[in-house]
Amino acid sequence: MGLAANRRRCNHVSGIARELQLRTRTGTKKLGEEYELDLGAYELRRAGRVLRLERIPMELLILLVERSGQLVSRDEIIERIWGRDVFLGTDNSINAAIRKIRQVLRDDPERPRFIQTVTAKGYRLIAPVSDTGAGAPAGKPVDVPLSSHPEI
Repeated sequence: MGLAANRRRCNHVSGIARELQLRTRTGTKKLGEEYELDLGAYELRRAGRVLRLERIPMELLILLVERSGQLVSRDEIIERIWGRDVFLGTDNSINAAIRKIRQVLRDDPERPRFIQTVTAKGYRLIAPVSDTGAGAPAGKPVDVPLSSHPEI
């Protein structure tokens, strides 16, 4: 088996492991005063309404919530979301995911309430996080237009 085929197989196995990890997450976390992250339903909600968040930003938000208050390095983000063997375009992908999370959370990177950037190191979730128990029933997803955020 060639090197490229071996990498594809490792990435596939890594993807399966991540999917299994996703399926075992349960519970709901309250972020700040107005947001809920339902791990079992894989949803972010504000005032009971589901907010659309793509897979990579959602995975990154879950990682930040799991490590609330702690610095999460860019290398840790890469390993968790894409696996160890992925290098191309990860910086831009991380930046885009953080932008999308901030947009949905209405967070200003200049005066952050949720995600603090630690320059050249990574990110830290600074909002209070608390357990709220079981997930709520699923609501209708709400589109958040990209043009509504000044940094995009």
